[in-house]
Amino acid sequence: MGIREVADMANVSVTTASRALNGTGRIAAGTRTRVKKVADELGYQPNEVARQLKEGMSSTLGVLVPDITNPFFPELVHGIQEVAEENGHVLLLAPTNGEPTGIAKALRQMHSRQVAGVVIVDDCLDDSALAKELDGLKYVALDRKLHLSQSTWVSSDHLGGAQMAAEHLIGLGHRRIVHIAGPQGIGVARERLAGFRQALELADIPLDDELVFYADFTEDAGYQAALGLLERDICFTAVFAVADLAAIGAMRAFDEHHLDVPKDISVVGFDDIHLASYVRPGLTTVKQQIAELGRVAAGLLLDSDPGTEGRSRTLPVEVVTRGTTARVRQSEVST
Repeated sequence: MGIREVADMANVSVTTASRALNGTGRIAAGTRTRVKKVADELGYQPNEVARQLKEGMSSTLGVLVPDITNPFFPELVHGIQEVAEENGHVLLLAPTNGEPTGIAKALRQMHSRQVAGVVIVDDCLDDSALAKELDGLKYVALDRKLHLSQSTWVSSDHLGGAQMAAEHLIGLGHRRIVHIAGPQGIGVARERLAGFRQALELADIPLDDELVFYADFTEDAGYQAALGLLERDICFTAVFAVADLAAIGAMRAFDEHHLDVPKDISVVGFDDIHLASYVRPGLTTVKQQIAELGRVAAGLLLDSDPGTEGRSRTLPVEVVTRGTTARVRQSEVST
């Protein structure tokens, strides 16, 4: 069913029918009503993509995320979607699998769809290569501080949050604290490791490289890192994981080895994904404003000039205490 059939049934020209349905041009109210009624009866749907291409504009926003299976990202995308829909836009979601080729492919797709702009939630392509692939696309980076001219980014306070997580454990008497770190090629992982180190330094606790395990943000990575700790018979009383999923994976490994959390080992995560409050015991974690990050990023992207200097934002975080942390037993305190 096309616009011509609608025009014929409404006894108007194709141009008049198109203007009546698009809300453009000076059309008599009665004519507009008649055309819309016919379109509804025939089940006609306008070709929105064709209209946008003809007018040189788009109501689509692109979103690049590394992993749609991590529950952090759906909540983030939901925040972006809320603002997009409020402003008459739809989302085109492109998972990149956390690979440079994935980002490049996704951005080329965004160019071909002539999107109004993109939110980039990936940090595996260096700035210069990313700038080349962007090639004039309007964009906002999320959880990535780009070093490009006129760039805008939105991020949580990852360094401060990690410092608070470590300080929470130190305040409970822990000194042998493991950090399951993320890939150091990713900015948020570097910032969280830096925050962890800063807390130890301020507490005059020597950093033991043996207590830093490099993994990633997944549950399996946390599980394997914890197994590695146990196999090497390393002395530790607490774990700060780079992400909630990694913390939950570590807890599974401890449970399999009959270690009680938090009686034997305290655990802290980062993100406060929905699952964190449902695992047992509930996970102590650093709470990000996940949906708000998405809302702020979308708002900046839809701003007439998102690249204006000083528009970038860092959102605060806080430690949410649940059941996975406890005061260290005096017999375990290292002197």
